[in-house]
Formats: sequence, structure tokens, C-alpha cells
Amino acid sequence: MIRALYTAASGMAAQQNNIDVISNNISNVETPGFKKSNTLFKDTLYDAMDINRPEPVNLQVGNGVKVGSLDKSFTQGNIHETNNPMDIAIQGAGFFKLQSGDGIIRYTRDGSFKIAPQFTPNGIVQRLVTAEGYYVVDRYTGQPLEFNLPYQANPNDVVISQEGFVFINDPNGNAIPIGGIDVVQFANPNALEDVGGNMYALPPQGTELTGEEMQSTSILKQGYLEGSNVQLFEEMTNLIAAQRAYQLNSRVLQSADEIERLANNVRD
Repeated sequence: MIRALYTAASGMAAQQNNIDVISNNISNVETPGFKKSNTLFKDTLYDAMDINRPEPVNLQVGNGVKVGSLDKSFTQGNIHETNNPMDIAIQGAGFFKLQSGDGIIRYTRDGSFKIAPQFTPNGIVQRLVTAEGYYVVDRYTGQPLEFNLPYQANPNDVVISQEGFVFINDPNGNAIPIGGIDVVQFANPNALEDVGGNMYALPPQGTELTGEEMQSTSILKQGYLEGSNVQLFEEMTNLIAAQRAYQLNSRVLQSADEIERLANNVRD
């Protein structure tokens, strides 16, 4: 019965991880640009029950289950209007490319930006930044997108085209080109690592797992935000199924323990 104990315990551990993933999805149902995860399971190694039998009978028994991988779903979330000119939604595949003050590169689907003054060796400049302080990268320079203006940029004067070109209307009504928002995509976005703050990073091995950065042809929508792609009814259904599976494994463990106890009493 020891095998049954370990097998049921592996099922409980796997379903606990599954419940953790589902609860994280549910807790981020209102997080802009959040992408849900799905737990994928694998069976563990099998043991042969009788290797000396001449008949070609597949007498093997498994040793439980384990979490194989977490599959990130990059399906499009609902896009809703915010009327904030610094909110930008990506319609289609792709990520905003971000850069920290230390040059660290990150990627995100969360387009809630703002214009903020930054101190640089060349003086104070105005940049498009995230709530975490990461700079939006200019596709033409590969550096943070800057508003090099002799006056404070007004977000209501900023115009962002569907292709990502950024303009600002000066006090005289002239459209001044600022640059272009860098939106990139990957052949295998599932290889990107979650690093928190609605951001992703390339894996330590480099870009060979994700594919090289490609310029995205997605459409940008100014004044909109992409919501989470979590569907509550689906997650609640998955949560109930995971709880039931955990409960059944718990009963198997209890039954195996009871049978083991009875067997020990018989030997006594």
C-alpha cells in the first residue's frame, strides 16, 4: 500500500499547484494586460509488476502525477476605452519594449503609461514611462522615447497613430514628430519569463527559445487599455474540478492508510 500512499500524495501535490495557478488567475482578473496560465500534467515513471512472464502482457503500474509545465495563454483580452491619452492597447500579437535606467530590457502588454520628467547627464528630459519606472523604447533609436521640448508636454496634445508613431501638437497647432513606440513579438512567447509587475523577460539562455525580436504589425489604440484574458466562469469551473480531484486523492490516501493499518494488525 506504500505505492498507493505516494501516488495519492503526488496527486494532491499536483492539484495544490493547479489550485495555486487558478487562484493567481482569478486574483488578476482586473489586471491590465494580464495573461492567464494553465497547468499541464504528466504521469511519472512506471514500474513493471512482473518482468519474468513469457506472455507479452503490459504489467506496469504508474507512480502518480507531476506538473509538466505551465502554459501561458496569450489570447487577446477585452479592450475597453479609458479616455486617457496615455493609455495604449495592443490589438494583436506583440509586446511593448521597455528599458530600465540600468539598461535592463522588459516586455509588457500593459499600456498604462505617463509622461514624467527624468534627470539625465544632459539635463531634465521628458519620457514615456510605466508605473514601475521603466521607459518605453523608441523603435528608431533603441533608447527611451523622449519628448525633447522647451516646455512641459501635455498628455492631451500627444497623438499616437495605429502604427505607433508619436506626435505632439505644439502651442501653435503644429504636429511635432517625437518617435515611434517599439512593439515587438516572438515566435514562441511562452518561453518568456514572468518577472512581476505585468512584465516579461527573455530566459537566461537568450533568445533561442523565444525566437529573435520581430517588429510587430499589431494595431495600437490610444485611449484604450487591454484587460485580462481571464474568464471567471472558466476559472471557477477549473477550480471546482481541481478541488474535487484533490479531495478524491485525499480519500485514496486515507483508504490506503487504513488498509495498511489493517494489514499490520493481521500480521500481529
